[in-house]
Amino acid sequence: MRYFLAVVDAGTFTAAARELSIVQSAVSQQVARLERELGTALFDRTRRSPVLTVAGQRFLPAARDLVEAERAARRSVSTGPVRDVLRIGVTAGLDHRTGALTESRPIEAIALPSAERQAGVADGDLDAALVHGLDLRPDLLALPLGAERLVAVVAHRHPLAGRVIAGVGELAPLPLVLAEGARGTTLADVVLHACRAEGVEPDVVTFAASVTPFAAVRATARSWTVFYAEQAAAIRPEPLHVRFLDLEPELTVPVHLVVRPERRAFGRRLACAMVAGAAFANVRVAGAAGDGGRPTVAT
Repeated sequence: MRYFLAVVDAGTFTAAARELSIVQSAVSQQVARLERELGTALFDRTRRSPVLTVAGQRFLPAARDLVEAERAARRSVSTGPVRDVLRIGVTAGLDHRTGALTESRPIEAIALPSAERQAGVADGDLDAALVHGLDLRPDLLALPLGAERLVAVVAHRHPLAGRVIAGVGELAPLPLVLAEGARGTTLADVVLHACRAEGVEPDVVTFAASVTPFAAVRATARSWTVFYAEQAAAIRPEPLHVRFLDLEPELTVPVHLVVRPERRAFGRRLACAMVAGAAFANVRVAGAAGDGGRPTVAT
């Protein structure tokens, strides 16, 4: 609805995009999505500049009221000046990376599957997204943030449960538990490659999305799986009857921050803040001039 109002106020989709510091296609896509949700066209696009339809004219005051109601709701709980909210797509094991930003700019961390996170950035629903692995959309700019370390998860009665560190070579001959659909992901590839480096083709056992990895490893005393270390650090394993073990050699999965390519300068500042743990202040949302060019994985 904010994009719809921006088009009304700016007069054209192009002008609205300029005001919002995003590409024109993102504005068009979001307005089209709104029209699909409402089941009616809001603009007559057959003319040189978009003109509100009868339905659009009726919807306009309600849209303004709703957007203002949202702003009023945010102001009601704000202890300082009203500031724009930074919308970042995350997943379990990556939400901690937004911690360096929260004191200087409001953050809305939105948990979504990887493909939906990247689609949200491309569509303009999200300002940025954190993504594990290398399955990255070519139309987005990917900024490397380092890697997330993996730990092994075993049941409390597992033969290696009394250890602090477990060798991949010791675990590889035992059943490896992976979620359905994990095959082909970077995480699975990293673990399988490590096992094969030890000369073992692991016996992979899959579990349904409705089952937790902890329940899956408890089901077979000698099985194991992997978990992101940062995520594991926030969990008490004792009530779950599991143990977290460091891996030798260490296994990691690369992490990227993805933004739209025209927001390269914004993305770099955000990535630097995440990497350095610095406060996120005085960020220009619009990309710097000359940031165009073919999207690529930044190095």
